Amino acid sequence: MSWSQIGGLEVGSAVAFMRQCANEFLATDAARAALIYPTRGGEVSVFACSESDHLVAFFQSIFDQDPERFYRLSREFDGAQQSLRSGNLGWALTRFAGHLFLSLRWANEISVHKVPLQLREQMIALALPLQCYLDCSFIADGLAGSAHQMPQELAVELAS
Repeated sequence: MSWSQIGGLEVGSAVAFMRQCANEFLATDAARAALIYPTRGGEVSVFACSESDHLVAFFQSIFDQDPERFYRLSREFDGAQQSLRSGNLGWALTRFAGHLFLSLRWANEISVHKVPLQLREQMIALALPLQCYLDCSFIADGLAGSAHQMPQELAVELAS
């Protein structure tokens, strides 16, 4: 999904939020990565806004304690979020641990931003038709069984 495609879908402040996050991401110093891990396609660097630090800490602890599980989770997320596939330019919206996160990807760099509460509905409305939304909650507020629901393999891996 390109930024020009998003621009044509003007949804008010949700698009402005995405643009702000993209500008911050592009201006981020590579040395500020919160998590760096090797893959077959090169090192992946994850940057997180301060409101997303707990999310990065969660995955960092899995990476440190059980690298095999971390890579299984990584593969499951990669498969579930086609718009963030390795090496692509893209974005995705993920509901995880009761919060909504915007992930932006540029090559092997990923930036994670917590979506403000007042923008959640707008962001989901923007992401659903573009197939850029993944609900990782166990109860999905009416989306159970939909294409946006967390795949069973990912649910099992997250719960283990």
